[in-house]
Amino acid sequence: MLNRLELIIKYEFDNVSHLHRALLRKDNISTKLGKRTRLHFENPDVLMQIGDQTALETLGDAVVDVYILENTIKKGATSRQHMHNRKRDYGKNLTLIKIAKKIQLQDFVYWSENEENSKIWEKEGSKVLADCFEALMGAIYLDNNMESVRKTLDTLGFLKIYENTPTLTELEEKIHTCETCHKTDLREIIFHRPVYSFGDPSGKDILVVGINPSTREYEESYLSDSEDPLKRHLSQRTYFKRNYYNFFTKIEAFFNGQVQDKIGWMKTPWEKIGFIDLVKCPSRRGKKQWSGLTSKQKRMLIQNCQGHIINQLDQLNPRIIVPYGADVCKWFAKRYNTPFKPFHKLTVTSDGKENKILFLYQKQGPYSKELINKVRKELAGMI
Repeated sequence: MLNRLELIIKYEFDNVSHLHRALLRKDNISTKLGKRTRLHFENPDVLMQIGDQTALETLGDAVVDVYILENTIKKGATSRQHMHNRKRDYGKNLTLIKIAKKIQLQDFVYWSENEENSKIWEKEGSKVLADCFEALMGAIYLDNNMESVRKTLDTLGFLKIYENTPTLTELEEKIHTCETCHKTDLREIIFHRPVYSFGDPSGKDILVVGINPSTREYEESYLSDSEDPLKRHLSQRTYFKRNYYNFFTKIEAFFNGQVQDKIGWMKTPWEKIGFIDLVKCPSRRGKKQWSGLTSKQKRMLIQNCQGHIINQLDQLNPRIIVPYGADVCKWFAKRYNTPFKPFHKLTVTSDGKENKILFLYQKQGPYSKELINKVRKELAGMI
């Protein structure tokens, strides 16, 4: 069985015990042995002599970093920051998991019975295959040398796989990993991670800006709550390709009719319209979301997040901005130092850039047909 893995990676171990150790999960030592483990190790005492993959995983992590940094220098890196960014990007678990699946590493690992039954390697957010691949690279290094690791990674097309693996921009990662609110008293009302966007806002001429995400997005599994920021980001980018929270269907009424005719969306307005929030963290106080917060809490949340929204607006550069909700409208009016009326449009200029803004207020219950038609007309005239 292991000979097949050696054929796949085109490396034959001098000391096969290194390979066994790279594939032996620690959970086997403390719980019931898995089926493959029992098949290959009739005497459990042998497992203690071999040891589990943990140490090799740490070694492999460092070895892969060396390989990445070598190739980064060969490609012309001249700064420490460039080196750091490339190592960070290549080291994403998603890249490692992709290459592990390419060689079907899960078929060779000595899983415990618990891991086999739960198929832990298939669970969302699991990085076990990334760990196993790093352990395999550590085993090759220990068995021979760094040159063998280089040849193996080259053979497996490691760098090519990375080039086809999505990564986060600096701003995306900064927002997804922001913990500013959790370092204040706001942590009492923040239960989930920040949300960069709903759907993909890049390249959209029209951008709707809400106040903040609902905690229901995570609690009712509309969005991934993975520990991996990239997985959360991909879940958010593809949000409107799945069933989504009915909050958005109410706004969609404004983008039908003549607006749809002008921008040409087919299945959903969010094909052509972006959506981000002023405040990135979902918040809740008691049973209420934003409306249940105190004025002080709202001010603190907006203060903490407004740097993110300013950077997003600068990078996304939409032609038309639709602030949605009273607090969002007030923030935009203050930012551009302009008076406003709900459901009316205006044009503002900042740093030499011109933006058209249409202020929308949220209201309880459905909007009247008269108001919907008024907003559609205003918006259509701005496109």
